[in-house]
Formats: sequence, structure tokens, C-alpha cells
Amino acid sequence: MSMLVSDYDGTYANGERNINLNSYAINGLLSTGHTFVLSSGRSYESLLRKTRINEIPYSYLGCADGNFLFDSEGNLLQGFFMSHEIIDKIEKLKKAALYERIDYTYEREYSTIYKPNEKLGSISFVVKESNRTDELLEEYNRLKEENPDYNFMPYSYNGTIYFMIRPKGVSKSSPIIYLQDKLQIPNSEIFTIGDGDNDLEMIRDYNGFVIGDNKALHEVALGEYHSVHALADDIAKKKVKRR
Repeated sequence: MSMLVSDYDGTYANGERNINLNSYAINGLLSTGHTFVLSSGRSYESLLRKTRINEIPYSYLGCADGNFLFDSEGNLLQGFFMSHEIIDKIEKLKKAALYERIDYTYEREYSTIYKPNEKLGSISFVVKESNRTDELLEEYNRLKEENPDYNFMPYSYNGTIYFMIRPKGVSKSSPIIYLQDKLQIPNSEIFTIGDGDNDLEMIRDYNGFVIGDNKALHEVALGEYHSVHALADDIAKKKVKRR
């Protein structure tokens, strides 16, 4: 059987009607033994709330851009964490105040408050004013050179720029790698779809498709779909492209 992995915001959640049609199609896949993973930059608590409000079926939740993977019972299956020592190293950048806020990623939530006694998944400096970006980027790149064990990944979404620092190698592909091994699903049966910069790795690494006009994603995707339910229908009918 196959596994479908879909981004949430802008992909699965792409209008109320689409959410309902998507969920209908996903229920069909699940009923025939396929696996569905909802993957998001959102925290677990935020994404779980959306699945309950919109009655979205799923097998697993990939949260915080691949930092954490949860099963349908809310059990953490995989997590990537940072040393709290990184906080000391970014103190200069924190004092410079070149950003709107800092988002700290914990196992189940995002917070603007640093919690030294909790496991830390990632840090993002959030910028909305483009004229502040160059100065922040200079300091951000200095930290990148001094900390090769971490992944420094700036990306933008809806006009907001996120300067992220996270454990090396973590992306939305990370939960897929775990599930591929756990469920013994070959690459040829893993399908992904998304619309944002943070979806690039999972679209590139698997049978990936894009929603929207993101040029970077189009360069690595197999093709374009206008909805998740259209892709799900093609998977069910075995009409979907593969690498």
C-alpha cells in the first residue's frame, strides 16, 4: 500500500470546500489500507486542533517542519532536539533585536518564552520588515559558520521571513524516512504534496507534487495538482506519476 503526505496550510487547507473533499478522499484511502500523514510547520497542539475542528482523518502528524512525528493516539514517535547551549551562542543576536519575535519549538507547542527545563526542538527569528533582514542575515550567517552541527534555514511564508535554527538534517522528509522504515513502504509508493518552501525536501525526495506557483517546488516536483483530493483519487486509481 502507499503513503500520502500532505502539507496543511495552503495545501490541505485550501478553502473549506476543499477541506471537506480532501477528507472524503483521504477516508477512502485509509479504508483501503493506505497511510496518510498530515505534515505542517505548526506545532502538535495547533495541528491537532485543526484536525478536530475540520474533522480531518489521518494516520500520523508530522509537526514543526519535521521536528516531531506523532501517531493518531498522540504518542511521540520521533523527535529531534537541540542543546540548550545554543541559547548562549545566540545571545548577541537576541540583544540586537533585529526581529519581531523569537519562536521556541517545544515537543507539543511553540512559545515566545524560553523554557530552560524543556526539550528544545528549534528556534526561529521572525521578521516582517524586509529592511531589517540584511543586518539579521549577517549575524545569522556568522552563527551558521560557528555552529556546523545545526541547520540554518531561512524561509518565507505569507510575507513573513523565518530565520530558523534546528538540528542538522531535519526537514519534512525526516518523519517520512522513519515511517518508510517502520511500515516498509518503498519510495515508489510514497507521494507528497505541498505549496511552501518548507515542503521542498519531501517533494524532491519522493514522488512529489506542488500546489500553486512556487518556482522552487516546480523545479523538483513531478507535476502539479490543484487539490489533495485529486492526487488521492489518482493514487487510488493507480494513475499517479512516479519517479
